Amino acid sequence: MRVCDLVIPDRRPEGVVNLLDKHGQRLQLVYLGEAARPASRSSSSPPLSLFREANTGLLRVAHRELVLRFAHWVPEARRRAILADGRCSIRRVNPFVPDQAVVFQPAGKSPGCRILPVKIFRGDELACDEGVANAIRYAALHADVLSCSWRGGFGPDVRQALEDAGTLGRRGLGATVFCSAGNGQGAPVAFPANDPGTVAVGASTDLGTSAEYSNCGPELSVVAPSSGGNRRIFTTDLSQPGRGFSPGDLHTDQFGGTSAATAITAGVAALVLSVHPGLDRWELKELLEETAEKIGGGYNALGHSLKMGYGRVDAGRAVEEAARRVSAPLAYSETAYSATPLSCSHPPRSS
Repeated sequence: MRVCDLVIPDRRPEGVVNLLDKHGQRLQLVYLGEAARPASRSSSSPPLSLFREANTGLLRVAHRELVLRFAHWVPEARRRAILADGRCSIRRVNPFVPDQAVVFQPAGKSPGCRILPVKIFRGDELACDEGVANAIRYAALHADVLSCSWRGGFGPDVRQALEDAGTLGRRGLGATVFCSAGNGQGAPVAFPANDPGTVAVGASTDLGTSAEYSNCGPELSVVAPSSGGNRRIFTTDLSQPGRGFSPGDLHTDQFGGTSAATAITAGVAALVLSVHPGLDRWELKELLEETAEKIGGGYNALGHSLKMGYGRVDAGRAVEEAARRVSAPLAYSETAYSATPLSCSHPPRSS
């Protein structure tokens, strides 16, 4: 079994797993249980086991490796396309059996949830306010959670689109918009993350500290693990040759910044809505803030820190609280989730 790049040797009765990562560092995972198989997954697919990393709070999803063998006549380009379509990467090949390889199929923070990519940037990396606003409104009509790992100057049309997402999305419950606070070395939270209609997400490190590059301010809602410590984020990468963080590989361990932290938080939000789809956008934000882990210092009487928001998002506690509110066992259904440059919440509490 594997947890991303982690090999699990055993599981102790009390639900704690001790293991070594690929760098030889010791890690401890807390077993949370197995997710119910979504209807979209084949009955023959391996089960998904959920773990929380004790030191960082990261939610990990364990999978079995898959052995795959292509027919000898399938060309190399077609094999790569098949693997990319299945989000698989080759771990190793079998030198004794032609055309056979062991592959790894990962899942993110919200297994079973669907992703709606919405492109707003062109090749020149510029986008007009009208295009961004229309993309936000479109995503809010089709997705429950929007993830915006970008920042820009204030625009009234974008501001109105963020407000519209709160009424257009989820049949009136509102699509929740998560935005990266920015990587300005402690500068004020950037737009659109500083808008009252979004959830501003900062970055923490795997050492349990605030990432030095993460922007700060009273608008900050929560932080999530990212780069800035000993490790970065392991995730999927671009499949186009010569592009991405790790050219030639479908995965990278070099992602980071508040961009990664925002996507992680949005994934946790999608997981929470899979358990409790009746939460409106304000309730979802409050739940994530209330269950966040207080790491670091500088929290005021209301539990808010300018560097950490209300703390580091805790997937395990958030899911458990969502399940408690509906008095139902943990179950993970399909919830639409946009992991693209785009999302909503309520006005920040005063600090």
